[in-house]
Amino acid sequence: MPGPSEFKPHAVYRYFSGDGRLLYIGMGLSPGTRMADHQRKHPDWFPEVRGVTLEWFPDEYAARVAERIAVILEKPAHNGTYANDPSVDLAANRVLDQIRIDRRALSQANLRIRELKTQIAALTGGNAAI
Repeated sequence: MPGPSEFKPHAVYRYFSGDGRLLYIGMGLSPGTRMADHQRKHPDWFPEVRGVTLEWFPDEYAARVAERIAVILEKPAHNGTYANDPSVDLAANRVLDQIRIDRRALSQANLRIRELKTQIAALTGGNAAI
């Protein structure tokens, strides 16, 4: 049975080093409390943290999906593995599949644009403003 906190806004937070390297991505109802937990539990890397960003989501589920996607795409230095949550995995995989499709389509469109520019240049002797 879902608890009341599951329906409250949750944040996805990112910890950055002084040189901008992404150290960790997490999620929670209370980012300040989570930060204190990380500081206590991870003395090996937490002292490197020099910046934090927060991205808020309407509920825990949305934040969990966003966190999972962010970790996969952004590859932070200190994230570990996740507990198996089939619904979060399914939602994240659907979004990641769409991102892959969009990237492929964008790549094909850019290739077609280069081909057209080459054809226009050949037809105009390179005098067309493109």
